[in-house]
Amino acid sequence: MSFIRDFVKANNFIVITSIHQSSTTTFELFDKLLLLSGGKTCYFGATGEVKPYFDGIGFPMLNLTNPADFILSLTNVDFERDAEAARARIAKLQESWGSSPRASDEKSIATNLSSLSETTYPISSKSNGNSILMATGTLLHRSWIKSHRYILMYGVRFFMYLGLAILIGTVWLRLPPIDYNMQAFANCILFASAFMSFMAVVYVPAFIEDRMVFQKTVPMVSTAALHL
Repeated sequence: MSFIRDFVKANNFIVITSIHQSSTTTFELFDKLLLLSGGKTCYFGATGEVKPYFDGIGFPMLNLTNPADFILSLTNVDFERDAEAARARIAKLQESWGSSPRASDEKSIATNLSSLSETTYPISSKSNGNSILMATGTLLHRSWIKSHRYILMYGVRFFMYLGLAILIGTVWLRLPPIDYNMQAFANCILFASAFMSFMAVVYVPAFIEDRMVFQKTVPMVSTAALHL
């Protein structure tokens, strides 16, 4: 995380990270924190303002306490003996944030940015026809990048298929095409088909993942296509 922080500071990037129960040192490397529980915001702001904020709404954090552990215990209901009290506590956290001046400021900033984005990049009304093509092209580019990152795995598969093709091809070179050798040819074709089928099954999880990404990408592209 120290490397990522130095990198984004040097190149003026923005990195959004999901982190769970980090150490105090790692927690302090982040500039801003978005704390969610049940899909609703409990806090959003600078990490250095976590303790003063929760102290002000009636949830004081003790000194020398890991802030990540503290806010995780506040927003967690899975391991609480009194689930109703935990839900009431989270509801209070969400209500306190919703009525806080910080939440109003963040909403006004988001509204201004949204109006500026709509003015600068108006949404296209003809995006439905191109949404599938745009999503397909984007995901193909993503798959191409993934293949370059795992070049060794794809290289091993390439040579494996090449070796199988050579082994199967030598059967036809060694045996003459007569009726007596039909069983040998059938066995060879059966072995090749079974081998290729088992190798194709390996890609099923990756296909399901890509299909889910495609289903999420198409509506996003159709509703957020921009005039260039």
